[in-house]
Amino acid sequence: LRVNFGSNSATSTGMGSPTNADIIPAADARTLTGLLMERARRSPDRVAYSRCDPTSERWTDLSWQQTVEAAGRWQAALRREGLQPGDRVGIRLSNRPEWVCFDMAVSGLGLVTVPLYTNDRAENIRHILDDAGVRLLLLENQKQREELAHIASGLHQLKRILILEPGDGKR
Repeated sequence: LRVNFGSNSATSTGMGSPTNADIIPAADARTLTGLLMERARRSPDRVAYSRCDPTSERWTDLSWQQTVEAAGRWQAALRREGLQPGDRVGIRLSNRPEWVCFDMAVSGLGLVTVPLYTNDRAENIRHILDDAGVRLLLLENQKQREELAHIASGLHQLKRILILEPGDGKR
């Protein structure tokens, strides 16, 4: 099942607290991306994720609707890369909402996510990327890019590296 996150399928329902009636059966969701879309349809304004911003040291929330919208932006970006269903896309992020949004976008386009440990050695990452035939890689920051600099030239199938937080990699 391929899902287009750019559609207006997630709309406000005004639902309050979750109840047993709010459980989404597997038959309704069919896939993880289907589950995200159904959750956003049923409760778009409820909090999906909370995280602490390290700069401001304040907690911010991301609603289910905002999660779907972020996945839609990732899908638009991935479409511009010319990737085809079945193509492999690597991701090397810590546990954060962007991981989920990117993964849902990838799945919704019929691409395959290749997850990488954030603390793995460059040689191991090179082997995984090469063996899986990864065409695009999402990194968390410039520091990760620098860690992979000496192996990048040998990755002939890798067409692009994206960096989520460009800066200097320091927090």
